[in-house]
Amino acid sequence: MPQFYFNVRDGSEVFRDPVGSECQSLDDAKADAKIAAREFVVEALRFERPVDGRVIEITDENGKVLAEIPFRDIVNPP
Repeated sequence: MPQFYFNVRDGSEVFRDPVGSECQSLDDAKADAKIAAREFVVEALRFERPVDGRVIEITDENGKVLAEIPFRDIVNPP
C-alpha cells in the first residue's frame, strides 16, 4: 500500500510529517487530509490563530507534492 505524507505549509514554512500514512489511493489520502485539516482548524479557532494561507500538502515517499488541501476550503467548502 502506498505511503503518503501530510505536511502543513504556512506561507514559506513547512512542518513535515515524519511518519506518514498508508492509504489505498490518493483519493483516500485526500479524505484523510481533510479530516486532519478539520482538526487543525478547530484547534486554531479555539486558540484564535489564523488558518487562512495554511494548506496540507500530500506528498509521496520522495517528497513530490501530489495534492493540496487548503484550510480555507475546510472552513468555507467550495
